[in-house]
Amino acid sequence: MKIREYIRYLNNSYRDNHKTFILYVILRVMVVLTMIRCLITHNYQSAATCILVLLLFLVPAFLQDKMKLTIPPLFQGIIFTFIFAAEILGEINAFYQKIYFWDTMLHTVSGFMFAAFGFCLVD
Repeated sequence: MKIREYIRYLNNSYRDNHKTFILYVILRVMVVLTMIRCLITHNYQSAATCILVLLLFLVPAFLQDKMKLTIPPLFQGIIFTFIFAAEILGEINAFYQKIYFWDTMLHTVSGFMFAAFGFCLVD
């Protein structure tokens, strides 16, 4: 299967849940706008981070397809939001320096995410 076809397949898998799909599209648009801003300001390292974030957004659907897992839509939304908050807001927009508890908040949320993911695997 070609890469474009596979990415189209993964994107279509998000359309099953409309709220998750809307969140996914909004976050992707924001990442693309951030990447454009980074390219205009010649911040190529941050633009590369945006590309990696777009690839990370495909990971849940990839895992569902290849490992035959079912990741609940709410958990997928949490994953997308976490990736966006850590990489785009935290790294590129410097929230780690601007908001003193940003790192602590993300670590706390990630702990809950891993616990929920483990519960989903057991359930």
